[in-house]
Amino acid sequence: GDVGGYVGWGVDYESVRGVEQVDDGGVRWYEQAADQGHAVVQFWLRVAYENDRGVEQSDEGAVHWYRQAADQGHADAQFWLGVAYRTGRGVQPSDEEAARWYYQAADQGFRAPQFRLGLIYEDGRGVEQSDEEAVHWYRRAADQGHAAAQFCLGVAYQTGESVEQRDEEAVQWYRQAADQGE
Repeated sequence: GDVGGYVGWGVDYESVRGVEQVDDGGVRWYEQAADQGHAVVQFWLRVAYENDRGVEQSDEGAVHWYRQAADQGHADAQFWLGVAYRTGRGVQPSDEEAARWYYQAADQGFRAPQFRLGLIYEDGRGVEQSDEEAVHWYRRAADQGHAAAQFCLGVAYQTGESVEQRDEEAVQWYRQAADQGE
């Protein structure tokens, strides 16, 4: 089959539009599309496995679909696979693997994994500790409006860690974060 057709059937079954409702919520149709390499559908399937929607809840099942999509370059899947490795949910915990997957997503311009890379470089978890790298990744995320990264940059400028200590710059970043409720 046709990937689009499988996705359409999955949507119909999930939303009960014109078809008899079934217990799997359309998951079987999504799986057929996912098995043909549709990265977005693979990423969607992780919701079913994480939340007991149409299939028995399985962290390992969610990770399977994260990995399938992540291996195709799906940035959200790469980020969440990094989270899985960081937390040990569905996989053996590994700070190194978390950092690897965060990097792949961050390199595509996504701010959440950029912020996470800042944290792990600051702490030296899975990577060699580097305040300079932490600030680099915080700045990339902060420039995209990530409030926590803006706050971390404020701290860096206030303390002078790996950047020239400048109170005015610190205040600017704190204000940007505060304007977002952080």
